[in-house]
Amino acid sequence: MTALPAGTVGAAYSTSLSTTDHRPGTWTVSDGTLPAGLTLTGATIAGTPTTADGWGGFTVALTDVAGATTTATFSLNIRASPIIATGGELATGMVGEHYGVVLATSDRRPGTWTVSDGTLPAGLTVDWSDLSGTPTIAGTFSFTLNFTDTAGATATVAATITIKPFASIRAWGAGTSGQLGNGGTTDSTATVAVSGLTGVTTIAGGGTTGYALKADGTVWAWGDNSQGQLGNGSTADSSVPVAVPGLTGDTTIAGGGTTGYALKTDGTVWAWGDNRWRQLGSEGTTKSLVPIRVSALTAVTAIAGSNMNAYALKTDGTVLAWGDNTYGQIGNGTLDYITVPVAVSGLTGVTAIAGGNWDGYALKSDGTVWAWGWSEYGQLGNFIRSRWAPNAVNGVTRAIAIAAGGNTGYALHPDGTVVAWGDNSNGQLGVPSTVTPMCHGQLPP
Repeated sequence: MTALPAGTVGAAYSTSLSTTDHRPGTWTVSDGTLPAGLTLTGATIAGTPTTADGWGGFTVALTDVAGATTTATFSLNIRASPIIATGGELATGMVGEHYGVVLATSDRRPGTWTVSDGTLPAGLTVDWSDLSGTPTIAGTFSFTLNFTDTAGATATVAATITIKPFASIRAWGAGTSGQLGNGGTTDSTATVAVSGLTGVTTIAGGGTTGYALKADGTVWAWGDNSQGQLGNGSTADSSVPVAVPGLTGDTTIAGGGTTGYALKTDGTVWAWGDNRWRQLGSEGTTKSLVPIRVSALTAVTAIAGSNMNAYALKTDGTVLAWGDNTYGQIGNGTLDYITVPVAVSGLTGVTAIAGGNWDGYALKSDGTVWAWGWSEYGQLGNFIRSRWAPNAVNGVTRAIAIAAGGNTGYALHPDGTVVAWGDNSNGQLGVPSTVTPMCHGQLPP
């Protein structure tokens, strides 16, 4: 008995019969029956199966033009229409933590999965039968899962995923300005919970001040407030989180040395705190104890804080900068302090940005990383001591994410490896040496 290609109830089916020598003749079913919905026409069995018959068997006869007859017995498995086993309310996830669900039909048959009529949580994708990723936004998301098996049969099911905000924020290290947010000013070598914060989706650090963005779009701050970087109208430090007034509808936050930043859903950027180096992005050098809008910035998709300046990524893939420019960290080819945002020279196709102490970084859509500013420790990654306009980091051509810490730069590759360059005086490069190279090297696994 020879097995023919399997079919599925409700999906069009067609397969052709032939002899080894492809002789012409008349085909008939001589014993048994074809699955319901299928007929034999000429040498083709075709139709749309209506019943799941399992491995049904039948015999087909061929009578050639000379009258000779030959027969063969076949089996044909008609499967039931696919039934999606993973639907309804899927497993709950959490912002910032890996999420994974394996999509399957009740009989585990192979096929293709897609999503329609809604959207997955940001950060999640469907790849073959894996729905996975790292969620970036909290909320409940509804969508339709679509499955198509190898025979073309389809099935759909409604599904929802709830992504919870960070369960809690924890901090450790120095606490003298209340930057641990736990109500005290004592250092801690163990993690401690930041007091009273729930529903948090994003966190940021700036100098000795902490920031948190909640799912409701409000911003909270704690720690050092000597320059008004808590944004609450005073200069008194706070060892517990306080709301930054006047900020709603925010999508992300960033911290500078003594300045805070928030990006709103309308694409505008707001800043508060220190302005001695023009890092508020508005005329003058007077600090602001409450958020004020950064001048002339619209259509912004991402922000990054540096020690005494800041960066904004626009929807068109260009980057703007403002503030201190002592080492060329504005990237516009000058050393002039910049009061209102100006374009970083020559950058297009940028997908992510980061700020170091006195240097800026940009990740482009082609996987290259560009850097500008001070490079005493090699943090530009290209053997250049200082550069007033962006240059490519040597050898980094397939990055998917970037970060900066002090005088060190980092890039993440698609295979999960990380490369680093710059200051290594405290082992920031993650290698068994404290020698500072002038180009990048891969971190150990």
